[in-house]
Amino acid sequence: MATVLAVPCAAGALPRESARGHGASEFVLNAVGRASFSFTARGGPRPTGYVRTKGDPDGAGPIPPFTAEGPITCLRVDGRRASLKWRFRRATGSAASFRGGGIQTYVQDDGRPRRGQSVDHGALDPPQPAAAFDPLARTCEFMLKEEAHHM
Repeated sequence: MATVLAVPCAAGALPRESARGHGASEFVLNAVGRASFSFTARGGPRPTGYVRTKGDPDGAGPIPPFTAEGPITCLRVDGRRASLKWRFRRATGSAASFRGGGIQTYVQDDGRPRRGQSVDHGALDPPQPAAAFDPLARTCEFMLKEEAHHM
């Protein structure tokens, strides 16, 4: 379940965006893999928050399971959609080589769970090593509408 909010502020102040959520996602790398995640994020000039994730990229395949966690470096909210970037402060297994780097994640809040299952959607860009992640760590982009349609 994800919650995406733009929180009103005092007159003249910029709105402080926030997002939080948890859930599971699937991805395909020669087999179906699964990952679970949780995050909290608050926007502004110095975004705060943290992400935790764990999973197995290819199920019973040869790629080892992973864990990763780290601080939010960017948050952008538009309605029920959020784009966030976060740095791999800790990473094990198949994510270990990306420690110090980061990833951009997209979440869409599609309402309350149904029959105990989240109806929210998420997607992510490939993880990046620090040299590629650092120059744009504080710049969040949204997926193209055509890509978001497939979330």
